[in-house]
This record gives sequence, structure tokens and C-alpha cells, in this order.
Amino acid sequence: MNKQKSFTLIELLVVIVIIGILAGVIMISTSSSIDKANIAKVKVFEESITNSLAANMVSRWPLNEITGTAAPYKTPDAWGSNHGTLNGVNGLPQLRPASECITDSCFKFDGVDDYIDCGNDLKIGSGDFTVSIWAKSNGFINGAGIIGKKSWYQYNGPGFFIAYPGSPQNIYVGVTNTANQRSVIILNDLKAVFNWSQIVLVRFGSRINVYLNGKFIDYASAPDDYSNDSPLMIGKNEYTDGVFNGFIDDAKLYNAALSSSQIKQNYIAGLNSMFANGNMSKQEYNERINALACDKE
Repeated sequence: MNKQKSFTLIELLVVIVIIGILAGVIMISTSSSIDKANIAKVKVFEESITNSLAANMVSRWPLNEITGTAAPYKTPDAWGSNHGTLNGVNGLPQLRPASECITDSCFKFDGVDDYIDCGNDLKIGSGDFTVSIWAKSNGFINGAGIIGKKSWYQYNGPGFFIAYPGSPQNIYVGVTNTANQRSVIILNDLKAVFNWSQIVLVRFGSRINVYLNGKFIDYASAPDDYSNDSPLMIGKNEYTDGVFNGFIDDAKLYNAALSSSQIKQNYIAGLNSMFANGNMSKQEYNERINALACDKE
């Protein structure tokens, strides 16, 4: 007489645990692949700006190097002479490996007191300019600055800023003018806050356009002149407590701006290249082209 052998409860539980572990690994791997693909697509937008404005670049802080054998330690301006000075009482911004960053290495800011001071010789005044930067938050500090010239709190004079306000969980981008008036754009995108995201300000004429991960978000009225003795800071606002908690990479400053139509044209050229090389599906290509057509600039 043959006996039918069945699984014991313990054996079934072991199988369920193993399947759960494998599913978790697959989900993590898939999520990582999606994040990398999204970053690659945003870089198409970034490169469209860089290629068109290369002759107008003022400064580029790759944020991948620390120079000097004693304080004050610096991180080089790879294009100009506005080398960033690392600051911090309890510690300086930490250099992190390429595996955690967008391009080569990057800096991690502790949200306590470390930041980078890039000085005020930025060659931007009453003319157009463009600011591009990558950031990824580890948590919220009230008024935490990613990059800016003048504070979003102490806005005594013309300036621009990109900051995390603390609560609600979003990104503030805006400008201040000589009348101490602040114009703020709220990028209410929690996923963008905690993932690597690129934020771009494009000032032309009397307005500043804001782009998040290659997509036009909104615009603010720009002041007439940004000439002042306020330094450009990375990882902090001028406001004392506005210190960033997270990662920042590859900040760029240009003293010119592309028009909205030029940005779209270059971005489409990049999408065409990705589609032709098989790095983007036809469905996604069509979705991105349609999204561009819906931008209200």
C-alpha cells in the first residue's frame, strides 16, 4: 500500500519565506533599474541645456573632489574660478562614492551645519542666467537650502533659491526682489524629494522658469538685478538653520538662458536619439512627446 507524502506546515512556511525573499529581491532590483532609467532620461534634458549653453558657462561644481591639505578645504569650480569652500563646525560635507551619486562622486550634507560657500563673483546681474543642480533628500530641515543666492527667509535683496521647507513635504523654488517680496513655486512631488532629481531655473527677461526632471513646472517673476555681495551657497540658505540633509551633485551656472522652444527642440532631439538606440520604448517616447506638447509655458 502506497503512502501519499504531504508537506509539513514547517516546510510550507519555509517555502513561503523563500518566495517572499526572492520577490523582495526582484522588486528592489526592478526599482533600482527603473530609477537608473529615469535618471538617464533626465540627463537627456540636462545635456540639451549644457550643449546649447556651453559657451555661456560661468561655473560648474562637479562636487566630486576635495582639495587642500589643511583648512579651508575646497571643492573645485571645474569651469571658472569660484571654488567652493567647505564649511562645518561638527564636520564638513562628506565625499561619497560614484555608486551613490549621479556623476562620479558627490557630497552628502548632514543637515546640521555643513555647507559649501561658492563666493559672489558669479558674473550674473541684470542679464539672463540658468542654474542646474541634482539633489536627493534624507529628511526635512526647516528651510533647508539646496542652492541659492540670498535666503528664502531673510530675503533682503534680490536672489534665487531652491529649498526644502520642512513641512509640507515638497520643494520650494523661487526668487526675491529689491522690495523684499518673495515669489515661490511649490513642487509638490514627494517622490522627487526622496529620489535623485534635477531642478533647473532658467531666468530670461522678467521671469524664471522652473523645470523638475526635464518637465516644465511653473514660472515666477524675476527681479531686475541680482548684483549683490551675497554668496552662492550649496547645501544651505543664508538663514542660519537652513542646512540641507541629503546628497547634492553636479551644480552648473550659466549667464544665459535658452528659450522654451529651444529647450523643447533639444530635448526632443535627445529623445529621438534614445529611441533610435533602443533605450526607450515607442510607447514611452510617445508619452514624453505628448507631455511636452501639453506644457503651458
